[in-house]
Amino acid sequence: MKERGAEYGPAEEMHSQIARRWSLVLGIPIDSYTAARMLAEMKLARLDLGFKDDTALDALNYLAIATEIQSTKNELAAKRAGNWPVVG
Repeated sequence: MKERGAEYGPAEEMHSQIARRWSLVLGIPIDSYTAARMLAEMKLARLDLGFKDDTALDALNYLAIATEIQSTKNELAAKRAGNWPVVG
């Protein structure tokens, strides 16, 4: 994933751009988390036609990106709500 990040830029930015474009095409709002999930689903659909290591790895990477995006959103929401865990 780091190699892709160096080539394409931060995953959140790329998936936000994909989400904006899909939102225009579909006529409904799509967020960056959903864009990453849908890309993972595309790769999983390919696996239904036959297993390839690189396709499985791509699906896992898209799910990792989706997880990172949503976890960051959840952390920001918790901070804003004052529910951030106290450490120490």
